Amino acid sequence: MKYKICLFLFIFIHIFVNNAFGEMSVGGYFEPQLSAMYFNDEYLQLNSNKLRIDVTSDLNDNIRFTGNYNYINYNGTTDWNLLDFMPNRLSNIIPDSLRNLYALLYENKDELDNAYIRMYVSRFTFTVGRQQISVGSGYAWNPTDLFNTKDILDPTYEQPGVNGIRLDAGLFFNNTISLFYSPEYNWEESGKLIRFSGTALHFDYALLAGEIKQANSDYLNFCFSTERRRMYGFDLNGQLFGLGCWSENAYNNMDSTNDFWENIVGIDYTFSSGWYVMAEYLYSETGKKKTSEYDINDWMRYLSTEIKSISRSQIYGYTLYPLTDLINIGGSVIYSPVDHSSLFIPTVEYSIDDNLMLTCFGSIYTGQDGSMYSHKMGQGGIIRLKAYF
Repeated sequence: MKYKICLFLFIFIHIFVNNAFGEMSVGGYFEPQLSAMYFNDEYLQLNSNKLRIDVTSDLNDNIRFTGNYNYINYNGTTDWNLLDFMPNRLSNIIPDSLRNLYALLYENKDELDNAYIRMYVSRFTFTVGRQQISVGSGYAWNPTDLFNTKDILDPTYEQPGVNGIRLDAGLFFNNTISLFYSPEYNWEESGKLIRFSGTALHFDYALLAGEIKQANSDYLNFCFSTERRRMYGFDLNGQLFGLGCWSENAYNNMDSTNDFWENIVGIDYTFSSGWYVMAEYLYSETGKKKTSEYDINDWMRYLSTEIKSISRSQIYGYTLYPLTDLINIGGSVIYSPVDHSSLFIPTVEYSIDDNLMLTCFGSIYTGQDGSMYSHKMGQGGIIRLKAYF
């Protein structure tokens, strides 16, 4: 019944916008995906089917409406327990009666992902609604991004929208200032970001400041609270000696817990053959310096995306080579210098048609038990088909 209502609303909006404002563009994609894993001596699989509907309409020469709606259906192994991915020395201290508190359930999603109106007035751009607010030059991590967290298995996958109001203003010498406000219960709990960006020599740069309410979770005593996180950052991205290079840095001032730095540096290069290589290094003071220091809170905060890393530092490498006009091969490797564990992600992309892409990911964990990329995480892969319409 709920999905019939959603379809009715979509048709109603289609008719209303067409009649009131003129032509509307409708598109999107259908994305079936199969995730398979050999885990705890069992073969497990999770299937998802995602339908995304994109809508755009120019209301007049200076105002545009953009929106998209997602429906995701999950089948297969939809019930997981995060304790199963942790070292035995940690998971064994949790009594059986409390294990269900660490459960992860994949449930069908039916959501408005983005919907906003963008207005252009001279040097000003005003955007209101649920919108993309991703910042930073990093590929695998973005220390200056307060509103999104990337999936290390697929860092370039689309991010969900954020409710808010944004103003971009063009300034002198091609500089830009951006203001973003994401309303919550009150002013103190609302997200805020100010970003000043420009160009100097061969580099694009940005200076940022913002604040959000950050989760502060204790998964042993089940005390869940929030604290104010104030971030001050800067971002560089450009060319040096023929290499692409970037650096993204953020100092975080916390109300209750320790303040911390997060920094990345990265380089990339594309050979004349089209072969692309990239490397990125993350330093995060929220991570630990020794494997023996990892605790349940570290694991749970990482698996629930509250922190970017369990270990103090990580190295990410990525490569892609155009084997033919239709096939790209490559992959990535993530290495933790703290515990000497690695995750390998071989990748194949096959363009079946102009509007049909097949992508295959592997996931091979090599670390010892207790390390960040322990073989206990399971071995598997993902097959994804995406059809645009």
